[in-house]
Amino acid sequence: AIDVAQATLLYLINPEINRVMSSLEKLCLMIAAVCHDLDHPGLNNKYLIEADHFLTQFFKEDAVLENYHAAASFLLLHRSDLLRGLTSTQSMAARKLIMKIILATDVSKQQAFLSFCGNGVHLNNTRDYRIETHRSSMAPEAVVQEWRDKDSP
Repeated sequence: AIDVAQATLLYLINPEINRVMSSLEKLCLMIAAVCHDLDHPGLNNKYLIEADHFLTQFFKEDAVLENYHAAASFLLLHRSDLLRGLTSTQSMAARKLIMKIILATDVSKQQAFLSFCGNGVHLNNTRDYRIETHRSSMAPEAVVQEWRDKDSP
């Protein structure tokens, strides 16, 4: 989690990215970066589903681990009272965003996103999407579709 948190921090200190994200969004992204693999059992979703692992009984057969990591994160957040300074509206928005970010780490859903970004998404040239897409959804499929729409003639 530390390597992901460090990379996320480097992402967040970029002035162009920093400008388009609210403080709450930055907080959520850092929390999700630290917690995205919280209490990982060392097995992948496919194995858990095929082995009928007990986690599949609690978390649908879709994104089992990611749902588990999110649940473990919320338990930790509750116990630590880390979000105590937020209003109830901010707290609800934070939980939703953290959930979206952690669920977006499901490797089985990232291939379309990664292949689309393979030719580069740049902040300082003609292919400048300015990161607005994170506000609509952190789900890779939604982000890819939104970028495709922007790139269409």
